Amino acid sequence: MKINLIHIKSKNLRCPDVEINFQKNNKTNFIQMPNGTGKTTLINLIKNTLSNSWGNINEFKNKKTNAAEGLFVLKLEVDDDTLDDITFRIKFDFISGKEHIFTTTNQTSEKTGFHPPKNIRSFLTQDHIKTFLFSGDALDDYFIDSEQTAKKTIDTFSGITKLYQLTKELEIQFRAMMRGKIQGGTESLRKREDLLERREVQIKDGLDSCQGKLDSILPEWSRLKNIIDSRDDVTEDMNLKIDNKLEEIDDINKKIYANEAILAEMSKNLYSISTAWSSQSKSFLDNLAAAKLPGTSRSFFNDIAKQEKCICGDEMTKEKSSIIIDNAKDYLGDDDAGIVNTIKTTNEEALLSSSHDEYLNEIENLKTIKKDKDTLVQDYNDLIFDRDQNSSIQQEIEKFRNLNIKKSELEKAIKDLRKNDDETLAIVKNKDPINISSDFGIKNALTLVRDKIAEKEGYEEYLKKLNKFKEILEVSSVNARNQIFKEITNSVNEKISSSHQDKSFRIESINDSLKIENQGGGSGGQEVTAVTCFALSVLERSGIAFPMVIDHPVTPLQNAARPAISEMLKDLCEQSICFIIDAEKPGFVTKISEPNNFHDYLNDNVGIYTIYRTDDDVQQPLNPPSEENISYKGSNGIVTEDKEFFTNFSLSQEN
Repeated sequence: MKINLIHIKSKNLRCPDVEINFQKNNKTNFIQMPNGTGKTTLINLIKNTLSNSWGNINEFKNKKTNAAEGLFVLKLEVDDDTLDDITFRIKFDFISGKEHIFTTTNQTSEKTGFHPPKNIRSFLTQDHIKTFLFSGDALDDYFIDSEQTAKKTIDTFSGITKLYQLTKELEIQFRAMMRGKIQGGTESLRKREDLLERREVQIKDGLDSCQGKLDSILPEWSRLKNIIDSRDDVTEDMNLKIDNKLEEIDDINKKIYANEAILAEMSKNLYSISTAWSSQSKSFLDNLAAAKLPGTSRSFFNDIAKQEKCICGDEMTKEKSSIIIDNAKDYLGDDDAGIVNTIKTTNEEALLSSSHDEYLNEIENLKTIKKDKDTLVQDYNDLIFDRDQNSSIQQEIEKFRNLNIKKSELEKAIKDLRKNDDETLAIVKNKDPINISSDFGIKNALTLVRDKIAEKEGYEEYLKKLNKFKEILEVSSVNARNQIFKEITNSVNEKISSSHQDKSFRIESINDSLKIENQGGGSGGQEVTAVTCFALSVLERSGIAFPMVIDHPVTPLQNAARPAISEMLKDLCEQSICFIIDAEKPGFVTKISEPNNFHDYLNDNVGIYTIYRTDDDVQQPLNPPSEENISYKGSNGIVTEDKEFFTNFSLSQEN
């Protein structure tokens, strides 16, 4: 089954009004949007629409026009033996703070609600969607064991996660069934169960109390927020200053990220970090040279001793052979010589490529940039203070700030009471149940105690059967997961091999995370390649091809490493949509040596889109596209598919 994203449209939202029709034959698509245009908003709209997960919709509100309503439309084409178009239309009501969703398919007229067809419904969840919609500058979690991102992804697509959820539901049903049948038993466990049940009531009361307080302040909080959002006592100049300052902070954050990436790469060479290490290594290499190591290997002399004649031409006697073999013991074996050669070569190369001064300069650069950021943040806070200090709604602003603090405190308290932590150790170690502070923890503790009661009161057989069933599921899941790990690893390496020039680059294994062979972690280009090939392999194994939607696909990469990524996406993806800024074009879209020309492999079947704002307070391109080259013109935005304009497009804040 293949799914293509074929249409998006936005109106009266935080991103500019846009409409794009993606051509089916364009496997690769580039959407160029300057910083501050609303790129993140547009990506979140796509993600939230596909997963039907909406939180506070005010994040999508156009604060400049303060429109009461907004619209977003997303259309998919599903090829599963027959073609079906699915359209999701989301209408935002910013006055009530609610979204209204409508679904249309080829078989049904528009219906209220989120109603994707059954064949794709199970894949439209947050966990599924983050596999094929991700940011190229935030891939670290895939390479950290503790995050278990690779494992969670495979469990989601293989059905293992759903199996575990069903097991938990079965266990809850079993507890409910056995609850009324357990009678008598040990007094100490019953007393502990009673204490835990009282604690459960306390936690529930705490949750209800916090939720009640939160519900009581939300209407006033929302009223004040609407007043502040729709205020008309702030000059355009002040708004522009605040927006510009936010853009400056965003830009300097990117500089910090780039600088940290450079330092991380340099830190892989210890000799760049420490001159003491460099000195010791040079001394070590000098000692090797003085000792003429590794020198001739032991096997060389052993081979000579077996010859009929010595290398001097004399007959090889038993006495000579014995002497040669005895003296050969003083020389290194082949394996030892190989190890010494590897150590020697590795250290020599590391020393040549190291630069302690450059490392120190980068650290100083980072310090300077962070100081500049602190200054920008202080400037921003000063602007906010000046804006609100002279406001005609100063009392409302102050009241909103106080309510916002209370709201955050209550939300944190509710989150803590609902935290998904295993606190059963408090019971195992006979600690007071008062130490358990979450709803999840108290339920786990009660389950543990009731298990012991069941065991002691004659229900061991029931419990054994349940636990045996869980054990079988666990063993089956582990075996299935390990087999899938191997299959996905092979599939990822096949894709890497067919698309990456460095043939030594491959995935060693996939467990909790992706492990690159012979490395603790990969370069930026390797990480983007590995995660993309992993996502494609997981989707391929699931029998479904989703469009790959990638934000900032090559931001952390040097220009020279970028062509491999765009060529890989062109070769491997049924459809890829890359959101980029001007600085990402060199090497990724255009040739490094010819910045006005696309790579040869991108001359056909490629969608090219540039989106920019047309608001009065936003900088405009020096040479805007002609009317005939504009694909869509909204009230505050332009979409053009003009290739020449795409290549030459640049705004000063992007440089």
